[in-house]
Amino acid sequence: MNHSKCRQMCRAHVGRLTLPLVIALLMLLSGLPTVTELPQKEDFKKVDTILLSSGDMLWSQNLTVRQSPFWISLVCPSESNCEELNLTVTDSSGTSYSTTGRFHLILEGNLSAGIVTMEATRVGITNQELIVNHVFFDDSTGEFIDAPSQIPNPSEDSSSWPLIEMSGCGSLLHCGELDRAVIDSGSVWWNGSLDDSADSDSFRLNSSDGDLVEVGIIAHSTDLSIEIWSRTNDDLQLVTQEQFISGITNQTTRLLLEQNEGELWVRMSTFSSDAGLYSLRFAQHSQSDETEFGDATSEPWTAPTIPATSVSGHLTNGDDGDTIRLEASSRSQISVDWWLSGSADIYFQARLGTWNIVQHEMNITGSVLFVVPVGADAASITINNSSEPLIWKISITNNGPNDGGVPGDASDSHPTGEADTLGWTLLQAESSQTSGSIGGSDIRDVYLISREEGFPNRSWLTATIEADPGSCSIKLVEMNTSSYIGWQTISWNLSEMQGQQANVGLELPHGRHLMVVESNSEDEVEYTIDWSWITPESEDIEDGEWVDYSSKMNNFYIIVAILLLSPWILIAYWRWKSGGELELEAHEKRRLERLRERLTAADPTNERDPHALLHALESLADTNWEALLTEWGEPLVRHTTESLDLVIWELSNEDNRSSLTVGLTLLNEEWTLAAIRFQAVEGSEWNVSSVVPDSLFDGDEVFLGDLKPKSSRFLRIDLEGEAKGFDLILSGLVGGKPVAAVPTKAALLEEE
Repeated sequence: MNHSKCRQMCRAHVGRLTLPLVIALLMLLSGLPTVTELPQKEDFKKVDTILLSSGDMLWSQNLTVRQSPFWISLVCPSESNCEELNLTVTDSSGTSYSTTGRFHLILEGNLSAGIVTMEATRVGITNQELIVNHVFFDDSTGEFIDAPSQIPNPSEDSSSWPLIEMSGCGSLLHCGELDRAVIDSGSVWWNGSLDDSADSDSFRLNSSDGDLVEVGIIAHSTDLSIEIWSRTNDDLQLVTQEQFISGITNQTTRLLLEQNEGELWVRMSTFSSDAGLYSLRFAQHSQSDETEFGDATSEPWTAPTIPATSVSGHLTNGDDGDTIRLEASSRSQISVDWWLSGSADIYFQARLGTWNIVQHEMNITGSVLFVVPVGADAASITINNSSEPLIWKISITNNGPNDGGVPGDASDSHPTGEADTLGWTLLQAESSQTSGSIGGSDIRDVYLISREEGFPNRSWLTATIEADPGSCSIKLVEMNTSSYIGWQTISWNLSEMQGQQANVGLELPHGRHLMVVESNSEDEVEYTIDWSWITPESEDIEDGEWVDYSSKMNNFYIIVAILLLSPWILIAYWRWKSGGELELEAHEKRRLERLRERLTAADPTNERDPHALLHALESLADTNWEALLTEWGEPLVRHTTESLDLVIWELSNEDNRSSLTVGLTLLNEEWTLAAIRFQAVEGSEWNVSSVVPDSLFDGDEVFLGDLKPKSSRFLRIDLEGEAKGFDLILSGLVGGKPVAAVPTKAALLEEE
């Protein structure tokens, strides 16, 4: 303990002391080193395993101590390779303590302040393992004067009791670097002494609600009893009690505690008649330190992606679980090793539209090869259902594939719209190199590539693939990707050779296109693609004599101008005649009526015409917005802002299933990370059962991705539920700032 505590304990008795005794006590206190009340982190090991090779005759170690008692134990665990040892401890005054033996040596005594030398000598003819266990008191930490025997009563002032200020390893990444099977050697520690069975030491642990606390019993020279108490302003309760018998080496040496309400207190005592010393270590782990956002979440869609190979965290009874996202995608093969301090569940999950459990493990330790299902675009690991304070550690090794330099397999399919390319890496540079692997069930790798802006003449894409001869071919595909959906193939070119040095080229306009690797090999092969954009060669134009005929073209220009302007004159006349109002022709009205009927009746699961619904939505996107509003009548919901116009029409509503058409048209601002939610009114929560074109959805929410300015998008969304209506919420980022669009009134559905 420090000077301030010592002075506080002395004030109550100073009136009963004579002046000489007061002077003597003050002189004694002034001779103590200046220390704080808090144990400090020191590399002052109490347990060591020493390996002596043949020919090693001496082991020694120096420590700086204060005037205090000490205890040291030297054990040879082998039954056959234990030579006779001579153990000596010498303090700064020259006083020595010595003993001799083969299997278990113990020394104890009192030391003068200064440098202490520990030495073990032997003949040195064998390889020998020694376990050194000791308790020494250094200059700045541990018990200086006897700690109070009893824990203070509820609401009693506890300022004169020792306070153990703890810390932990911090984040999941930092904790993952440690051996979590034992308490961290860098944690704070406390050494104390017990005079007899009537003596005890009590002190408080400085922790907060929800913290996990490690208590390591490092060394003790007597039979030890440790009690953990919870103290509040109204109550004092025993949480747990453990006993440790001196000389037993296979006993648990760590306690895991959970800080709930109130304070955590420790009371140390001995249940033998012998005095003794003890050494403890303490570490405290807060949930708020696990990630930069605080406690590691239990849900995979909000969990952080962990790039490290080892992570470690903590669970308490109030924690729903810890989840980490893996750097993984379709067909990723990940070796996972784990260690748990107690019983818990480990869930391996993958996202194929929604998150699904792929594998479930319950062993305290184990190792598995986690293979992410084909088509999944994300994976995670969740640890939960712990019934007691728990420490977990996971080691991760990504075994590939890493197509395009990112974890996972490149897509097997050509994209048909923006939604299909979510999470894809766009290859865009003057030249670069892309690598991957293919073969077996993986027959195709599709990459998205784009021309650089600002280079109008650099239009020829050339690609050369390097792989085993005859293993794979490379194809360049020109795509029309100007719309959100309905991407079309314009042209393509396939390499004539397969594998080694196969080359292909294609002239491409600005925009996004495809680079495709295909294979029919049963064996997995690795490939490398070197690609670049170049300016195509053109024929030189021969110089000749130029003749100016512009003076003879005036009449031609006048005639052509009249012909070009005549349609606009006719349009202006029709516009003037109709008074500026939009008029739909009969055939256009019939077309819009048929589109509505197709949207209602189309079934995307119909194998005979699976794209009927998608084609109907594409036709809507090409329809004049105002014409659609005029012909389809008053929508179920309409919400108009400065940046968008959102409408919803009800197609059908029967048997607790409602089909809706959702249309959005954007003006001058782009929405990113957009999502639309159907919040139930007067009933249970809505569940989205299907979305066309394909989009991610979860519960009553549909994720729209990015909405480009001056574009329109239509979707058919099927809802299931018993609610009478819904409140519509459109959220996203506009200009990097979160925005939510909410209509002023709810939409009420009508039963058919």
